[in-house]
Amino acid sequence: MKIIDALNSKEDLIIGSGVSDLKIQEAEESLGLSFSKDYKEYLSVAGLAMCCGHELTGLGKSERLDVVQVTFQMKSLHKDIPNDWYVIENENMDGAAMWQDVKGRVYFNTKKEFDCLADYILDM
Repeated sequence: MKIIDALNSKEDLIIGSGVSDLKIQEAEESLGLSFSKDYKEYLSVAGLAMCCGHELTGLGKSERLDVVQVTFQMKSLHKDIPNDWYVIENENMDGAAMWQDVKGRVYFNTKKEFDCLADYILDM
């Protein structure tokens, strides 16, 4: 399933306007990693998204949800997280976070929960 379809399945969806490939590349370079294909799709179509009480990280005007800043912050708290993971949602509770790897798998802290971002969004 495409990310935009998963997002559009949510009734209370609020999304941004998406960002350029250059912005995505700059964020990857800042973090020293590559985003998964589905996270890149999400960034290009939405930039940021909120629904069902969840606030996904991304790229846009919100520093609080900026994937680069949030990932650096959370990695300073969690030394056991692999270098190529990035935060897709900061749970804002006891340092908990949803992470994603370059292959698209989604983790709650270090436990694998979903095979892709669309599955995580659909489960919200």
